[in-house]
Amino acid sequence: MASYPLYVESTDGKFYRNPKFVREGWFINMEGNRTPELVLIQPVLKTASQILDTLRIKYRNLQKSKTCRKRIDGKLTPVIIYLFELVAPIPTPHTHIGVLEKVQSGYTYYDFK
Repeated sequence: MASYPLYVESTDGKFYRNPKFVREGWFINMEGNRTPELVLIQPVLKTASQILDTLRIKYRNLQKSKTCRKRIDGKLTPVIIYLFELVAPIPTPHTHIGVLEKVQSGYTYYDFK
């Protein structure tokens, strides 16, 4: 859970709060207290860069953070976690907590400038 909300600009011009991308075998979290993370559930079927490229997420500094176990659907599951930096607006996320049409003061934003 994020310690504060993060709004990330999307290619549709809106700002999404703590956006998340979820597919079979992986998910991407973007929350306010950390760098975006890509979690690959083992066994890995695609590389981290293949997933980000397929989603058309522009990134840099993709680095393996750790191999560990995370609780997923009530089970401790082996995963590989990658961290990366966003360099451009993201595609419209699969899920999110909220949306803003434009930047407002009092919120934290992922800044691409």
